[in-house]
Amino acid sequence: MAKPDLKVKFGMRIRGLREALGMTQDELAEKIGRGVDTVSNIERGVYGTPIDVAGRIAAALKVNLSELFSFDDEAQPAAGREHRRIVQSLTAILNGLDMKSLLAIKEVIEASVKLAGRRSGRSHR
Repeated sequence: MAKPDLKVKFGMRIRGLREALGMTQDELAEKIGRGVDTVSNIERGVYGTPIDVAGRIAAALKVNLSELFSFDDEAQPAAGREHRRIVQSLTAILNGLDMKSLLAIKEVIEASVKLAGRRSGRSHR
């Protein structure tokens, strides 16, 4: 099976990030000042996109511009890809929060990891 070209990979990445936020194509289109047909064509790899539009897409999806071009999932086993998707989804959620909320969530996560380590007999830092 042939590897997808760069436009297809880029589109798949945008779609994954958009869906992780629970955002529709209509909502993304509105946020970036383009039509839903343009968003659809970008996500399907039909269109490339100028860097300024890519920047607006990154801002709308609450990621750094460089994160739109993170395509190295292909080289990872399925479990690694799933792990990465979950981490990216969590990152997208957390990027929209204020510092107080982030610190509270950090404490909860650290306590959870510590507790999970005790239950499994492992220690986590």
